[in-house]
Amino acid sequence: MAWRLRHEGSPQPVPQPLTSEQIVEGLKDGVYATTDEVRGPSDAKWIALESHPYFAEVSEVIQAIEEEAGHEPDDNHIDMNPLIDVCLVLLVFFILATTMSVMEKVMSLPPNQPKNQKPREIREDQAKQYIMLKIEKKGNVTNYNVNGYDAKEEDLLRELERLVKEGKTTMILDIGPNVEFDAYIVAKDNATQAHIEKILTKQVTKGGNKAAPPSKTGAPPAK
Repeated sequence: MAWRLRHEGSPQPVPQPLTSEQIVEGLKDGVYATTDEVRGPSDAKWIALESHPYFAEVSEVIQAIEEEAGHEPDDNHIDMNPLIDVCLVLLVFFILATTMSVMEKVMSLPPNQPKNQKPREIREDQAKQYIMLKIEKKGNVTNYNVNGYDAKEEDLLRELERLVKEGKTTMILDIGPNVEFDAYIVAKDNATQAHIEKILTKQVTKGGNKAAPPSKTGAPPAK
């Protein structure tokens, strides 16, 4: 039996007549829709496939299969939301960790003193009990003077550890003019690694006398 078929909304049918088997195969393959219209030899008018008595059951089965397939999850789809959440958590963690490490290295300012209170003075014989570290700028070179011994940056930790072994656990830090803040960070990091318990900052009185003069006895240069 030859059938004529036309797509929904089209005034013209497909050029060639089709058999019922061809129409059913076309429905399965998605070539034809259940809303397309068909007309058989005994039909007086065009009837949608889903409403035609001959194709209604097949159309119903195909529609059910399509609806069921539409609800099935796509195996090829990758949900990126969990990955994005993890990346955001890690980003926030590293930002906070970096900020905390920078804040820990900020130089703590000495507390405000009343105008009538004199700064504490340390005599030279008392200064021998401390580690005296003076940082000063000599040209383009930053010099680290440890108890009178000019140490390079790579030798600073060794000198501090040697003095800590002698029982000195408090360091008085004297920072000269034009010294970069990075030099203070280097001194503080090396003092921490050498297990120095306390770091004091030397100050200058109004008369120009330093409250904590550096020791005149320096460590011998390392061989």
